Amino acid sequence: MHFIAFSSTNTDFFEKVSNFDEKIGVCSEDTRDAVQNSNVDIAILDDNSYRVLRKERFYRHLVEFYLPLDIGVGRLFKAFLYSLRYLVRARIRPNSIVTMETTDGIKRRFLRVKVYSNKKRLGEFDYYPSDWTPMDFLRFIDDMGVNYVALRWHDKIIYDKPMKDLDILIADEDVAKITESLSGMVGRKMLHMHSVGGNETVKADQMAYFPPKISRQILKNRQPLTSEGGFKPSDEDYFLSLSYHAVVDKGAASGLPVNAEGDVDPENRFYQVLAPLKEKLGLDVDLNLEDLATYLEEENWLPPSDRIAKFSINNDWLKERVKRKATRTRSIKGDYTAILLRDIVKEWGLIETMKEDLQKMGFKILFEKELSDTDREHASTEIRGGNWTAGADWGAGAGKPYYMFLVHDPKPLKMSRKQMRQQPFVENARVLKKYSWRAKINSRFPKEQRANFVHTSDNTHETYEYLSVLAPEALDLMK
Repeated sequence: MHFIAFSSTNTDFFEKVSNFDEKIGVCSEDTRDAVQNSNVDIAILDDNSYRVLRKERFYRHLVEFYLPLDIGVGRLFKAFLYSLRYLVRARIRPNSIVTMETTDGIKRRFLRVKVYSNKKRLGEFDYYPSDWTPMDFLRFIDDMGVNYVALRWHDKIIYDKPMKDLDILIADEDVAKITESLSGMVGRKMLHMHSVGGNETVKADQMAYFPPKISRQILKNRQPLTSEGGFKPSDEDYFLSLSYHAVVDKGAASGLPVNAEGDVDPENRFYQVLAPLKEKLGLDVDLNLEDLATYLEEENWLPPSDRIAKFSINNDWLKERVKRKATRTRSIKGDYTAILLRDIVKEWGLIETMKEDLQKMGFKILFEKELSDTDREHASTEIRGGNWTAGADWGAGAGKPYYMFLVHDPKPLKMSRKQMRQQPFVENARVLKKYSWRAKINSRFPKEQRANFVHTSDNTHETYEYLSVLAPEALDLMK
């Protein structure tokens, strides 16, 4: 448990508390941002930090909080008003009155309140201590022998300029080292770790940020950040990775023009880094989203369609681009789905059973094949973002793609509004039967042996792309 007192005026008190079982960390900020963006489990909301109670999302990551009873009648009344609706909805519940005493005999009383939010914060970020600079953190992991790069904004790291969070790309085998090392520290500065394989639990469908082959390239080519520590991407990889960040993550929010007709803002932070890199590398590419996306495609840096569609959920510009790219399959009539079964199905010996199940679900099987070693390698890097890990919800790893079906649905089912919200890229509701099918097959096995054994394309366009990689001989079957 991480226990932090957020206080701008009483830091000495909390540093001297002697009658409390928990070790109290102290943060001299008492802002909403300080409480929300920290690894705190239990918080003391001193001074003005009670204002986080206005919005549940600011404190729902807490297990409990302590509200001082001596912060003044006005503040206590506002705290009550802010939290009233959450009290009524039983999101928070007062528990007890607790007295804390310092080594020199000063006492303060606190209301202890339990938090019962049903929307706990996911672990997107780790946190390092607030008195560390970003360079301090990088030296810390240098000493651990971690294979990583600091992805961007290196001037801010070197000169300790304000940063919302520090983004690093890290080898899969080193993620646990850092997480475990930080677990006992009180953290206030945000760290965003992107692993090669994409095991970040909060990422959509546990996607890797970059395609894994790209991540491995970046780590292989890394360069020293300074003579005193840290690592960064090579100039070539930095240009590509920052372009990727602008195109895939930010879109219009990057501030770069959409196409060559737009004006570039010379003060834009992407432009200020990309422009000198472009000149240094002698590149012939305009610094706008369309041209950078095309350049990334030419360099084989963009994720496959099924993954980039997931990234586009929060990127309207990219979403429109995905739609434009899908026009080549609009002339295909009917609904086609590629179904990939993974290695564990071979171990289970259930291919024929699953084939029968697909037909019972209403699919017509047009083509099937056991994937060759070359196919498997292509599938494991070019489909599903290259991420074929077990996943946090499964007891066993399912392995790489092993067997493929191309199926046609002569009577596709219309998606409901709820289904479209949850699965915006799926066009046929029958495809969603894979979840009940997966549960049915897994019910045959103990929990530790259950696996995510099936992956499907979301729509006909993705199916076309899957077949282009794995079975070009079957493309003529899509009419």
